[in-house]
Amino acid sequence: TNSTILPALFEAQAGGTGILVLSDELNHRSIVEGIRLSGASVRAFKHNDMHDLEAQLKRAVSEKPNGGKPWRKVFIVVEGIYSME
Repeated sequence: TNSTILPALFEAQAGGTGILVLSDELNHRSIVEGIRLSGASVRAFKHNDMHDLEAQLKRAVSEKPNGGKPWRKVFIVVEGIYSME
């Protein structure tokens, strides 16, 4: 399930250090919970808003959150069927 697969993908063993996940604000709760359990930093972007996603990506690229180092990885997480729309 999402709550067990996503922590492995986002390196929960390493505490998610240096990993940023950009998540659609309407992602299912199981996705949100999986991201949270990974320990990665997470930010939501507006549903289906590519301009907001682009702004979040630009912000991520310009940041130095790890003692002056850039994010090790940035993931974008969306789902195919939105039950909350």
